[in-house]
Amino acid sequence: MIREKFISGLIGALFVAVFQPFGLSDLGSRRLPLLLGISLVIVFSCIVCEYAVRLLFRMPHDPRRGPAYNNRRGMAFQLCNIVLMPVLMALFLHFFASNEQVDNHLSWSNYLWTLMVCLCSSFIIGLYWRNVYWRRFYQQQLAEAQLLSGMLMERARTAEQEEQETLVRLDSATRESLSLLPSRFLFAESAGNYVYVHHLLPDGTCSHATLRMSIKSVVAALAGCAHVMQCHRAYVVNLSHVQKVESRSSGIGLLMNHCRMVVPVSKAYVGEVKERIKNPARSSQ
Repeated sequence: MIREKFISGLIGALFVAVFQPFGLSDLGSRRLPLLLGISLVIVFSCIVCEYAVRLLFRMPHDPRRGPAYNNRRGMAFQLCNIVLMPVLMALFLHFFASNEQVDNHLSWSNYLWTLMVCLCSSFIIGLYWRNVYWRRFYQQQLAEAQLLSGMLMERARTAEQEEQETLVRLDSATRESLSLLPSRFLFAESAGNYVYVHHLLPDGTCSHATLRMSIKSVVAALAGCAHVMQCHRAYVVNLSHVQKVESRSSGIGLLMNHCRMVVPVSKAYVGEVKERIKNPARSSQ
């Protein structure tokens, strides 16, 4: 954390060095030590605000919680920082960056100018760290998706066929029904009052049936199959037919074998799906 705050200080000092507010161009040889002092002021302000966000907002620094959480935390941090930093910066300039040519003494006009500079530099710093945290999060998501995909591929290679399966019957509210082996069920998706059930035919080709029933009824009918689970309010999936786990901004997607379609996994089910892939034995207990 301290390293990140020093990087923030360097970015802020670079911003000041480029645009040279506060009359820095008239301070001669004092510019370099003043830039160093401004950098330390930014670092100190960031450290204090970091602990303020943890204590006041109870939001610890945890990039693993995803972009939404980090955006909220970033806004809370910026709120604290934009209150504290201009005060510290104005005091620093008052004592160390004022002479006969440059007037940085405390005054409302100088404070407002300092506030504007701090707002601009805070925006640049926040934008930098937002991109860094998002990149780290998506890299982590991609690595985890690759790990889960590898586990699914290994399981598909080593899995043994069950000696005997019982046909499952999916009854529609109308006369239509579908009987199939659980191992041939791929996934089901809800569309209003109907459910599209994607499954394998005996020759291995992919097909689908349209039944007038709810997604909950599909879950209940296939409750005895350890690999079948709900992954979205509108989707039920057979994890044994997942070819690859794809990383997405909203969570993950499951690329299915045979039909090459992607089943979305909502945030409410991401943790459960990952746990079921990593520990399939728990689902059968």
